[in-house]
Amino acid sequence: MSELFEIVLDAPEVDPGARLTGTVHVLVPGDVRRILIEVVRTEASSGVGGVGESIVASHHLTGPRSFAGGERLPFAVDVPTDAGPEIVTPHARVGWTVRGRADVMGPDLTAGAPLRVRLRRDLTPSAAALARLSAGPVAQERGNRIGTGILGWTFLGLGVVFTVLTAGWATDPPESWDGSLGLLWFTGGMAALMLLAGGLALRSNQRKDLPGVALATAEAVRTDHPSVGVRVNNATGAPVQLGRLCVEVVLTVRGSGQYRSTEHREHLLDEAWIEVPPGEHVVTLPLTPGLPPSLIGDHVSFDHRLVVVTERPKHPLAARVRHLRRLVVLP
Repeated sequence: MSELFEIVLDAPEVDPGARLTGTVHVLVPGDVRRILIEVVRTEASSGVGGVGESIVASHHLTGPRSFAGGERLPFAVDVPTDAGPEIVTPHARVGWTVRGRADVMGPDLTAGAPLRVRLRRDLTPSAAALARLSAGPVAQERGNRIGTGILGWTFLGLGVVFTVLTAGWATDPPESWDGSLGLLWFTGGMAALMLLAGGLALRSNQRKDLPGVALATAEAVRTDHPSVGVRVNNATGAPVQLGRLCVEVVLTVRGSGQYRSTEHREHLLDEAWIEVPPGEHVVTLPLTPGLPPSLIGDHVSFDHRLVVVTERPKHPLAARVRHLRRLVVLP
């Protein structure tokens, strides 16, 4: 935190798209190269220590300047139109803060003030924001697939190594074993375990599109809508299951030290299902009150999905053969 200045907001709560005003109070004498005012979305995940930050708006307040202490610098910065209220779930919290950043000799000095964004259902995000939400957390999903693929091939490679060792020792066991086959059983078991783990990891990475199904729905729905209408063209010749899934994607740390790695772990927050017979139909799926709106963040994302499968799976997020369409849910 900064001992040089503090941030004071004219109002701690604003509308999306509104102009946020406040004042930088300089507390002590000091020199700065510049001061920036930033509107920051904070993303806290239960699986990661600390808070992720995304700067969504920035304002250059002043350039090089010497302060005597006691100065008041008013500022104004626009809040994005797609900003929404705070979101709290079992695994994450998404909120807002206004931060002042002073570029000084040494590390930057920062000071912040919490910000609340009101819920405004009469405002519509830009076309670019809607397109990003409808694409879903593609970067996070791609990263997970790459990480799982590396893990799978690593396990397969270790399995091959243990298989070669087992085969060699089975043909010509070392004299020091003195007839004992304990180590041979161990390497053989490790070979089987590693090959199985690698195969399962690579198999879980595979997704196939269910042919013969087409979905159409509204560009976006609001969280206060009781349901969402979906037009389903089922040309598979058999009944299918249509599901609405609300998925939380949170950054999670695994391991520690040099074995530390991160992944975006998916948690199913809500689901609703309906059976759709062959042919073209218009069906409705309920929207559970209190669901978080669609959000794509670096640490936390909320992804709403329409999924079609042949049979309702016990673990919907693990379905390998499916037809997937994103559903944009606005605050």
